[in-house]
Amino acid sequence: MRVLLVGAGGRESAIAEALSRDSELYVVAKHKNPGIKRIAKGYGIAKETDVQKVLDFALRWNIDMAFIGPETPLEKGIVNVFEENGIPTVGPTKEAAMLETNKAFARQIMEKYKIPGRKLFKVFDDVVEMKTWIDEFGKPVVVKPLGLTGGKGVKVVGCQLKDNEEAKKYAKALIEKDGKVLIEERTDGVEFTFQVFTDGKKVIPMPLAQDYPHAYEGDVG
Repeated sequence: MRVLLVGAGGRESAIAEALSRDSELYVVAKHKNPGIKRIAKGYGIAKETDVQKVLDFALRWNIDMAFIGPETPLEKGIVNVFEENGIPTVGPTKEAAMLETNKAFARQIMEKYKIPGRKLFKVFDDVVEMKTWIDEFGKPVVVKPLGLTGGKGVKVVGCQLKDNEEAKKYAKALIEKDGKVLIEERTDGVEFTFQVFTDGKKVIPMPLAQDYPHAYEGDVG
């Protein structure tokens, strides 16, 4: 089977190694990854978000199945386009990917279907209203851009932000930049990731995983 992997970061390196064990691996990414290139039968250079160029590579190589690594091409609807062209693809459609690409949408879906673990949140497009809400809430908050930021946009009071006053300044900047901002209550505890594979009917869970983003003992970095 000829499998196309889109993306060439660290995550894709692990995916590439697994796919290459029993498939012919082809890759399209915006840069060369020597480790992936070594095991790939074909390697094309293109922006992952340039869906038409990625599709052109897939059709040229007669790809049987595609696996999308990064979030940004999912946001552009790459899965929709590939499946419209008869290429089964691992990854959510543009609509389903909104759970990842739009934080407000994800919170609203959880609220609509009463999914356990919901946080108190509110989306603002008005600076005065945002500041008033934070003052009235009176507890530490988390400030989030609505869209993708590569894991760098979320800021937490008590971590990246000193207090709610700094949170208001950051939220104001996001409203001025993006038009909207998501503010939610801060929750304390151990963070972990639980992911599943699904085809829309069956769900296959993956092992729990933890990310340790802070450097040094005591998370001071």
